Amino acid sequence: MSARLATAEIVSVGTEMTLGRAVDTNSAYLSRELAKLGLFVRAHATFPDDEAVFAEGLALACERADLVIVTGGLGPTRDDLTRDVVAKVAGLELVRDDAWLRHLRDRYARMERPFPESNTRQADRPSGSEIVRNRLGSAPGFALRARRALLVALPGVPREMTAMFEDEVVPMLLRRFGAGAGVIATRSLHLFGAPESEVGERIDDLMDTAKNPYAAVTVSGAVISIHLVARAASAEEAGRLVEPLDAEVARRAGPLLFGRDSETLPSAVVKLLASKGLRVALAESCTGGLATSLLSTVPGVSAQLVAGAVTYANEAKTLFAGVPAALIEGKGAVSAEVARAMAEGIRLRAGADVGLGSTGIAGPTGGTSEKPVGLVYLACAAPDGTVVERRLFPGDRTTFQDRAAKSLIDLLRRVLSGLPTSPVG
Repeated sequence: MSARLATAEIVSVGTEMTLGRAVDTNSAYLSRELAKLGLFVRAHATFPDDEAVFAEGLALACERADLVIVTGGLGPTRDDLTRDVVAKVAGLELVRDDAWLRHLRDRYARMERPFPESNTRQADRPSGSEIVRNRLGSAPGFALRARRALLVALPGVPREMTAMFEDEVVPMLLRRFGAGAGVIATRSLHLFGAPESEVGERIDDLMDTAKNPYAAVTVSGAVISIHLVARAASAEEAGRLVEPLDAEVARRAGPLLFGRDSETLPSAVVKLLASKGLRVALAESCTGGLATSLLSTVPGVSAQLVAGAVTYANEAKTLFAGVPAALIEGKGAVSAEVARAMAEGIRLRAGADVGLGSTGIAGPTGGTSEKPVGLVYLACAAPDGTVVERRLFPGDRTTFQDRAAKSLIDLLRRVLSGLPTSPVG
């Protein structure tokens, strides 16, 4: 499309976020919603409750973007600096909104609570700004022109911010930017089973942001997500641009691809089990029940998940999964043979169609030269046979367990889908 997309930047403020004590979820929500309006979010920034640092960063955002949305810093305490900093950046004075002050006093009176005088400052806003009403809380927002940008300030409380954005900010943005700026369509393809670098190499030529559409890669918990972005004059046109890129990325991803958009690895596997009318049971040692827990997060999984047993001790492997004590003694608890026996045994004892087993060395101690920390054997006993894979995951104990649990679920996906596996033994 020839028209330039309007750009936006999102600024969150709060020392609790720069210290890592809280997570900024507002920026993710706003980015998704702004894309639907055809506004291209070019940057996120988070600043502490430090007036000089906040003002410097906000001024830069207002010089670069057509729209800046600030969340947070509109409370009644002295470290709530957004009103003062915005007024400074815009070169305006703060004025008291008597109507909003009356609204605040009435609100406290209805709750039969005394009005704290510190809340008076929540009625202050930069002169000439447009108030953004807050029907759920005491802090109003406001909108004004600040340098190049339309600046909108909203509270940081997600529930209040979301309601204000939907009720008042969206109509404001539609009036200001209209539909002429275009639409941004996005889609995410999720992969598992390869490092980010390998996936990046497969799609390197598709990641040029100057192209339309283009692809971008993120990683979270070993799940690689390829995000497709298309810009067009309408949602229909943007969707048409995404389709061929989706097909090409899927072709290159091959068996690594398990789902799109909101689908997770567990939900994809539960859907696969349901489509085949199969039920699964798990015997987990080193993963400590994590694979079962991940599957249990999927709504409706009770029709597919029979049981999960944490068979950490050798005696538990025998008691719950029927693994012969002599096999453990002869081969060792961490072995392909024991993993196979765990999967087959739990399948039989639980009366499931498929059994899964995991046994390994999570660390940080307990490894040897032959069986190092990070070694895991994963087994899937399906109606047409059992597959055991040997994997090695570097990292700490938590990372190991996360990777091993997801790999166990992914092994089930590949076995049921007829995709390649790497059997041992």
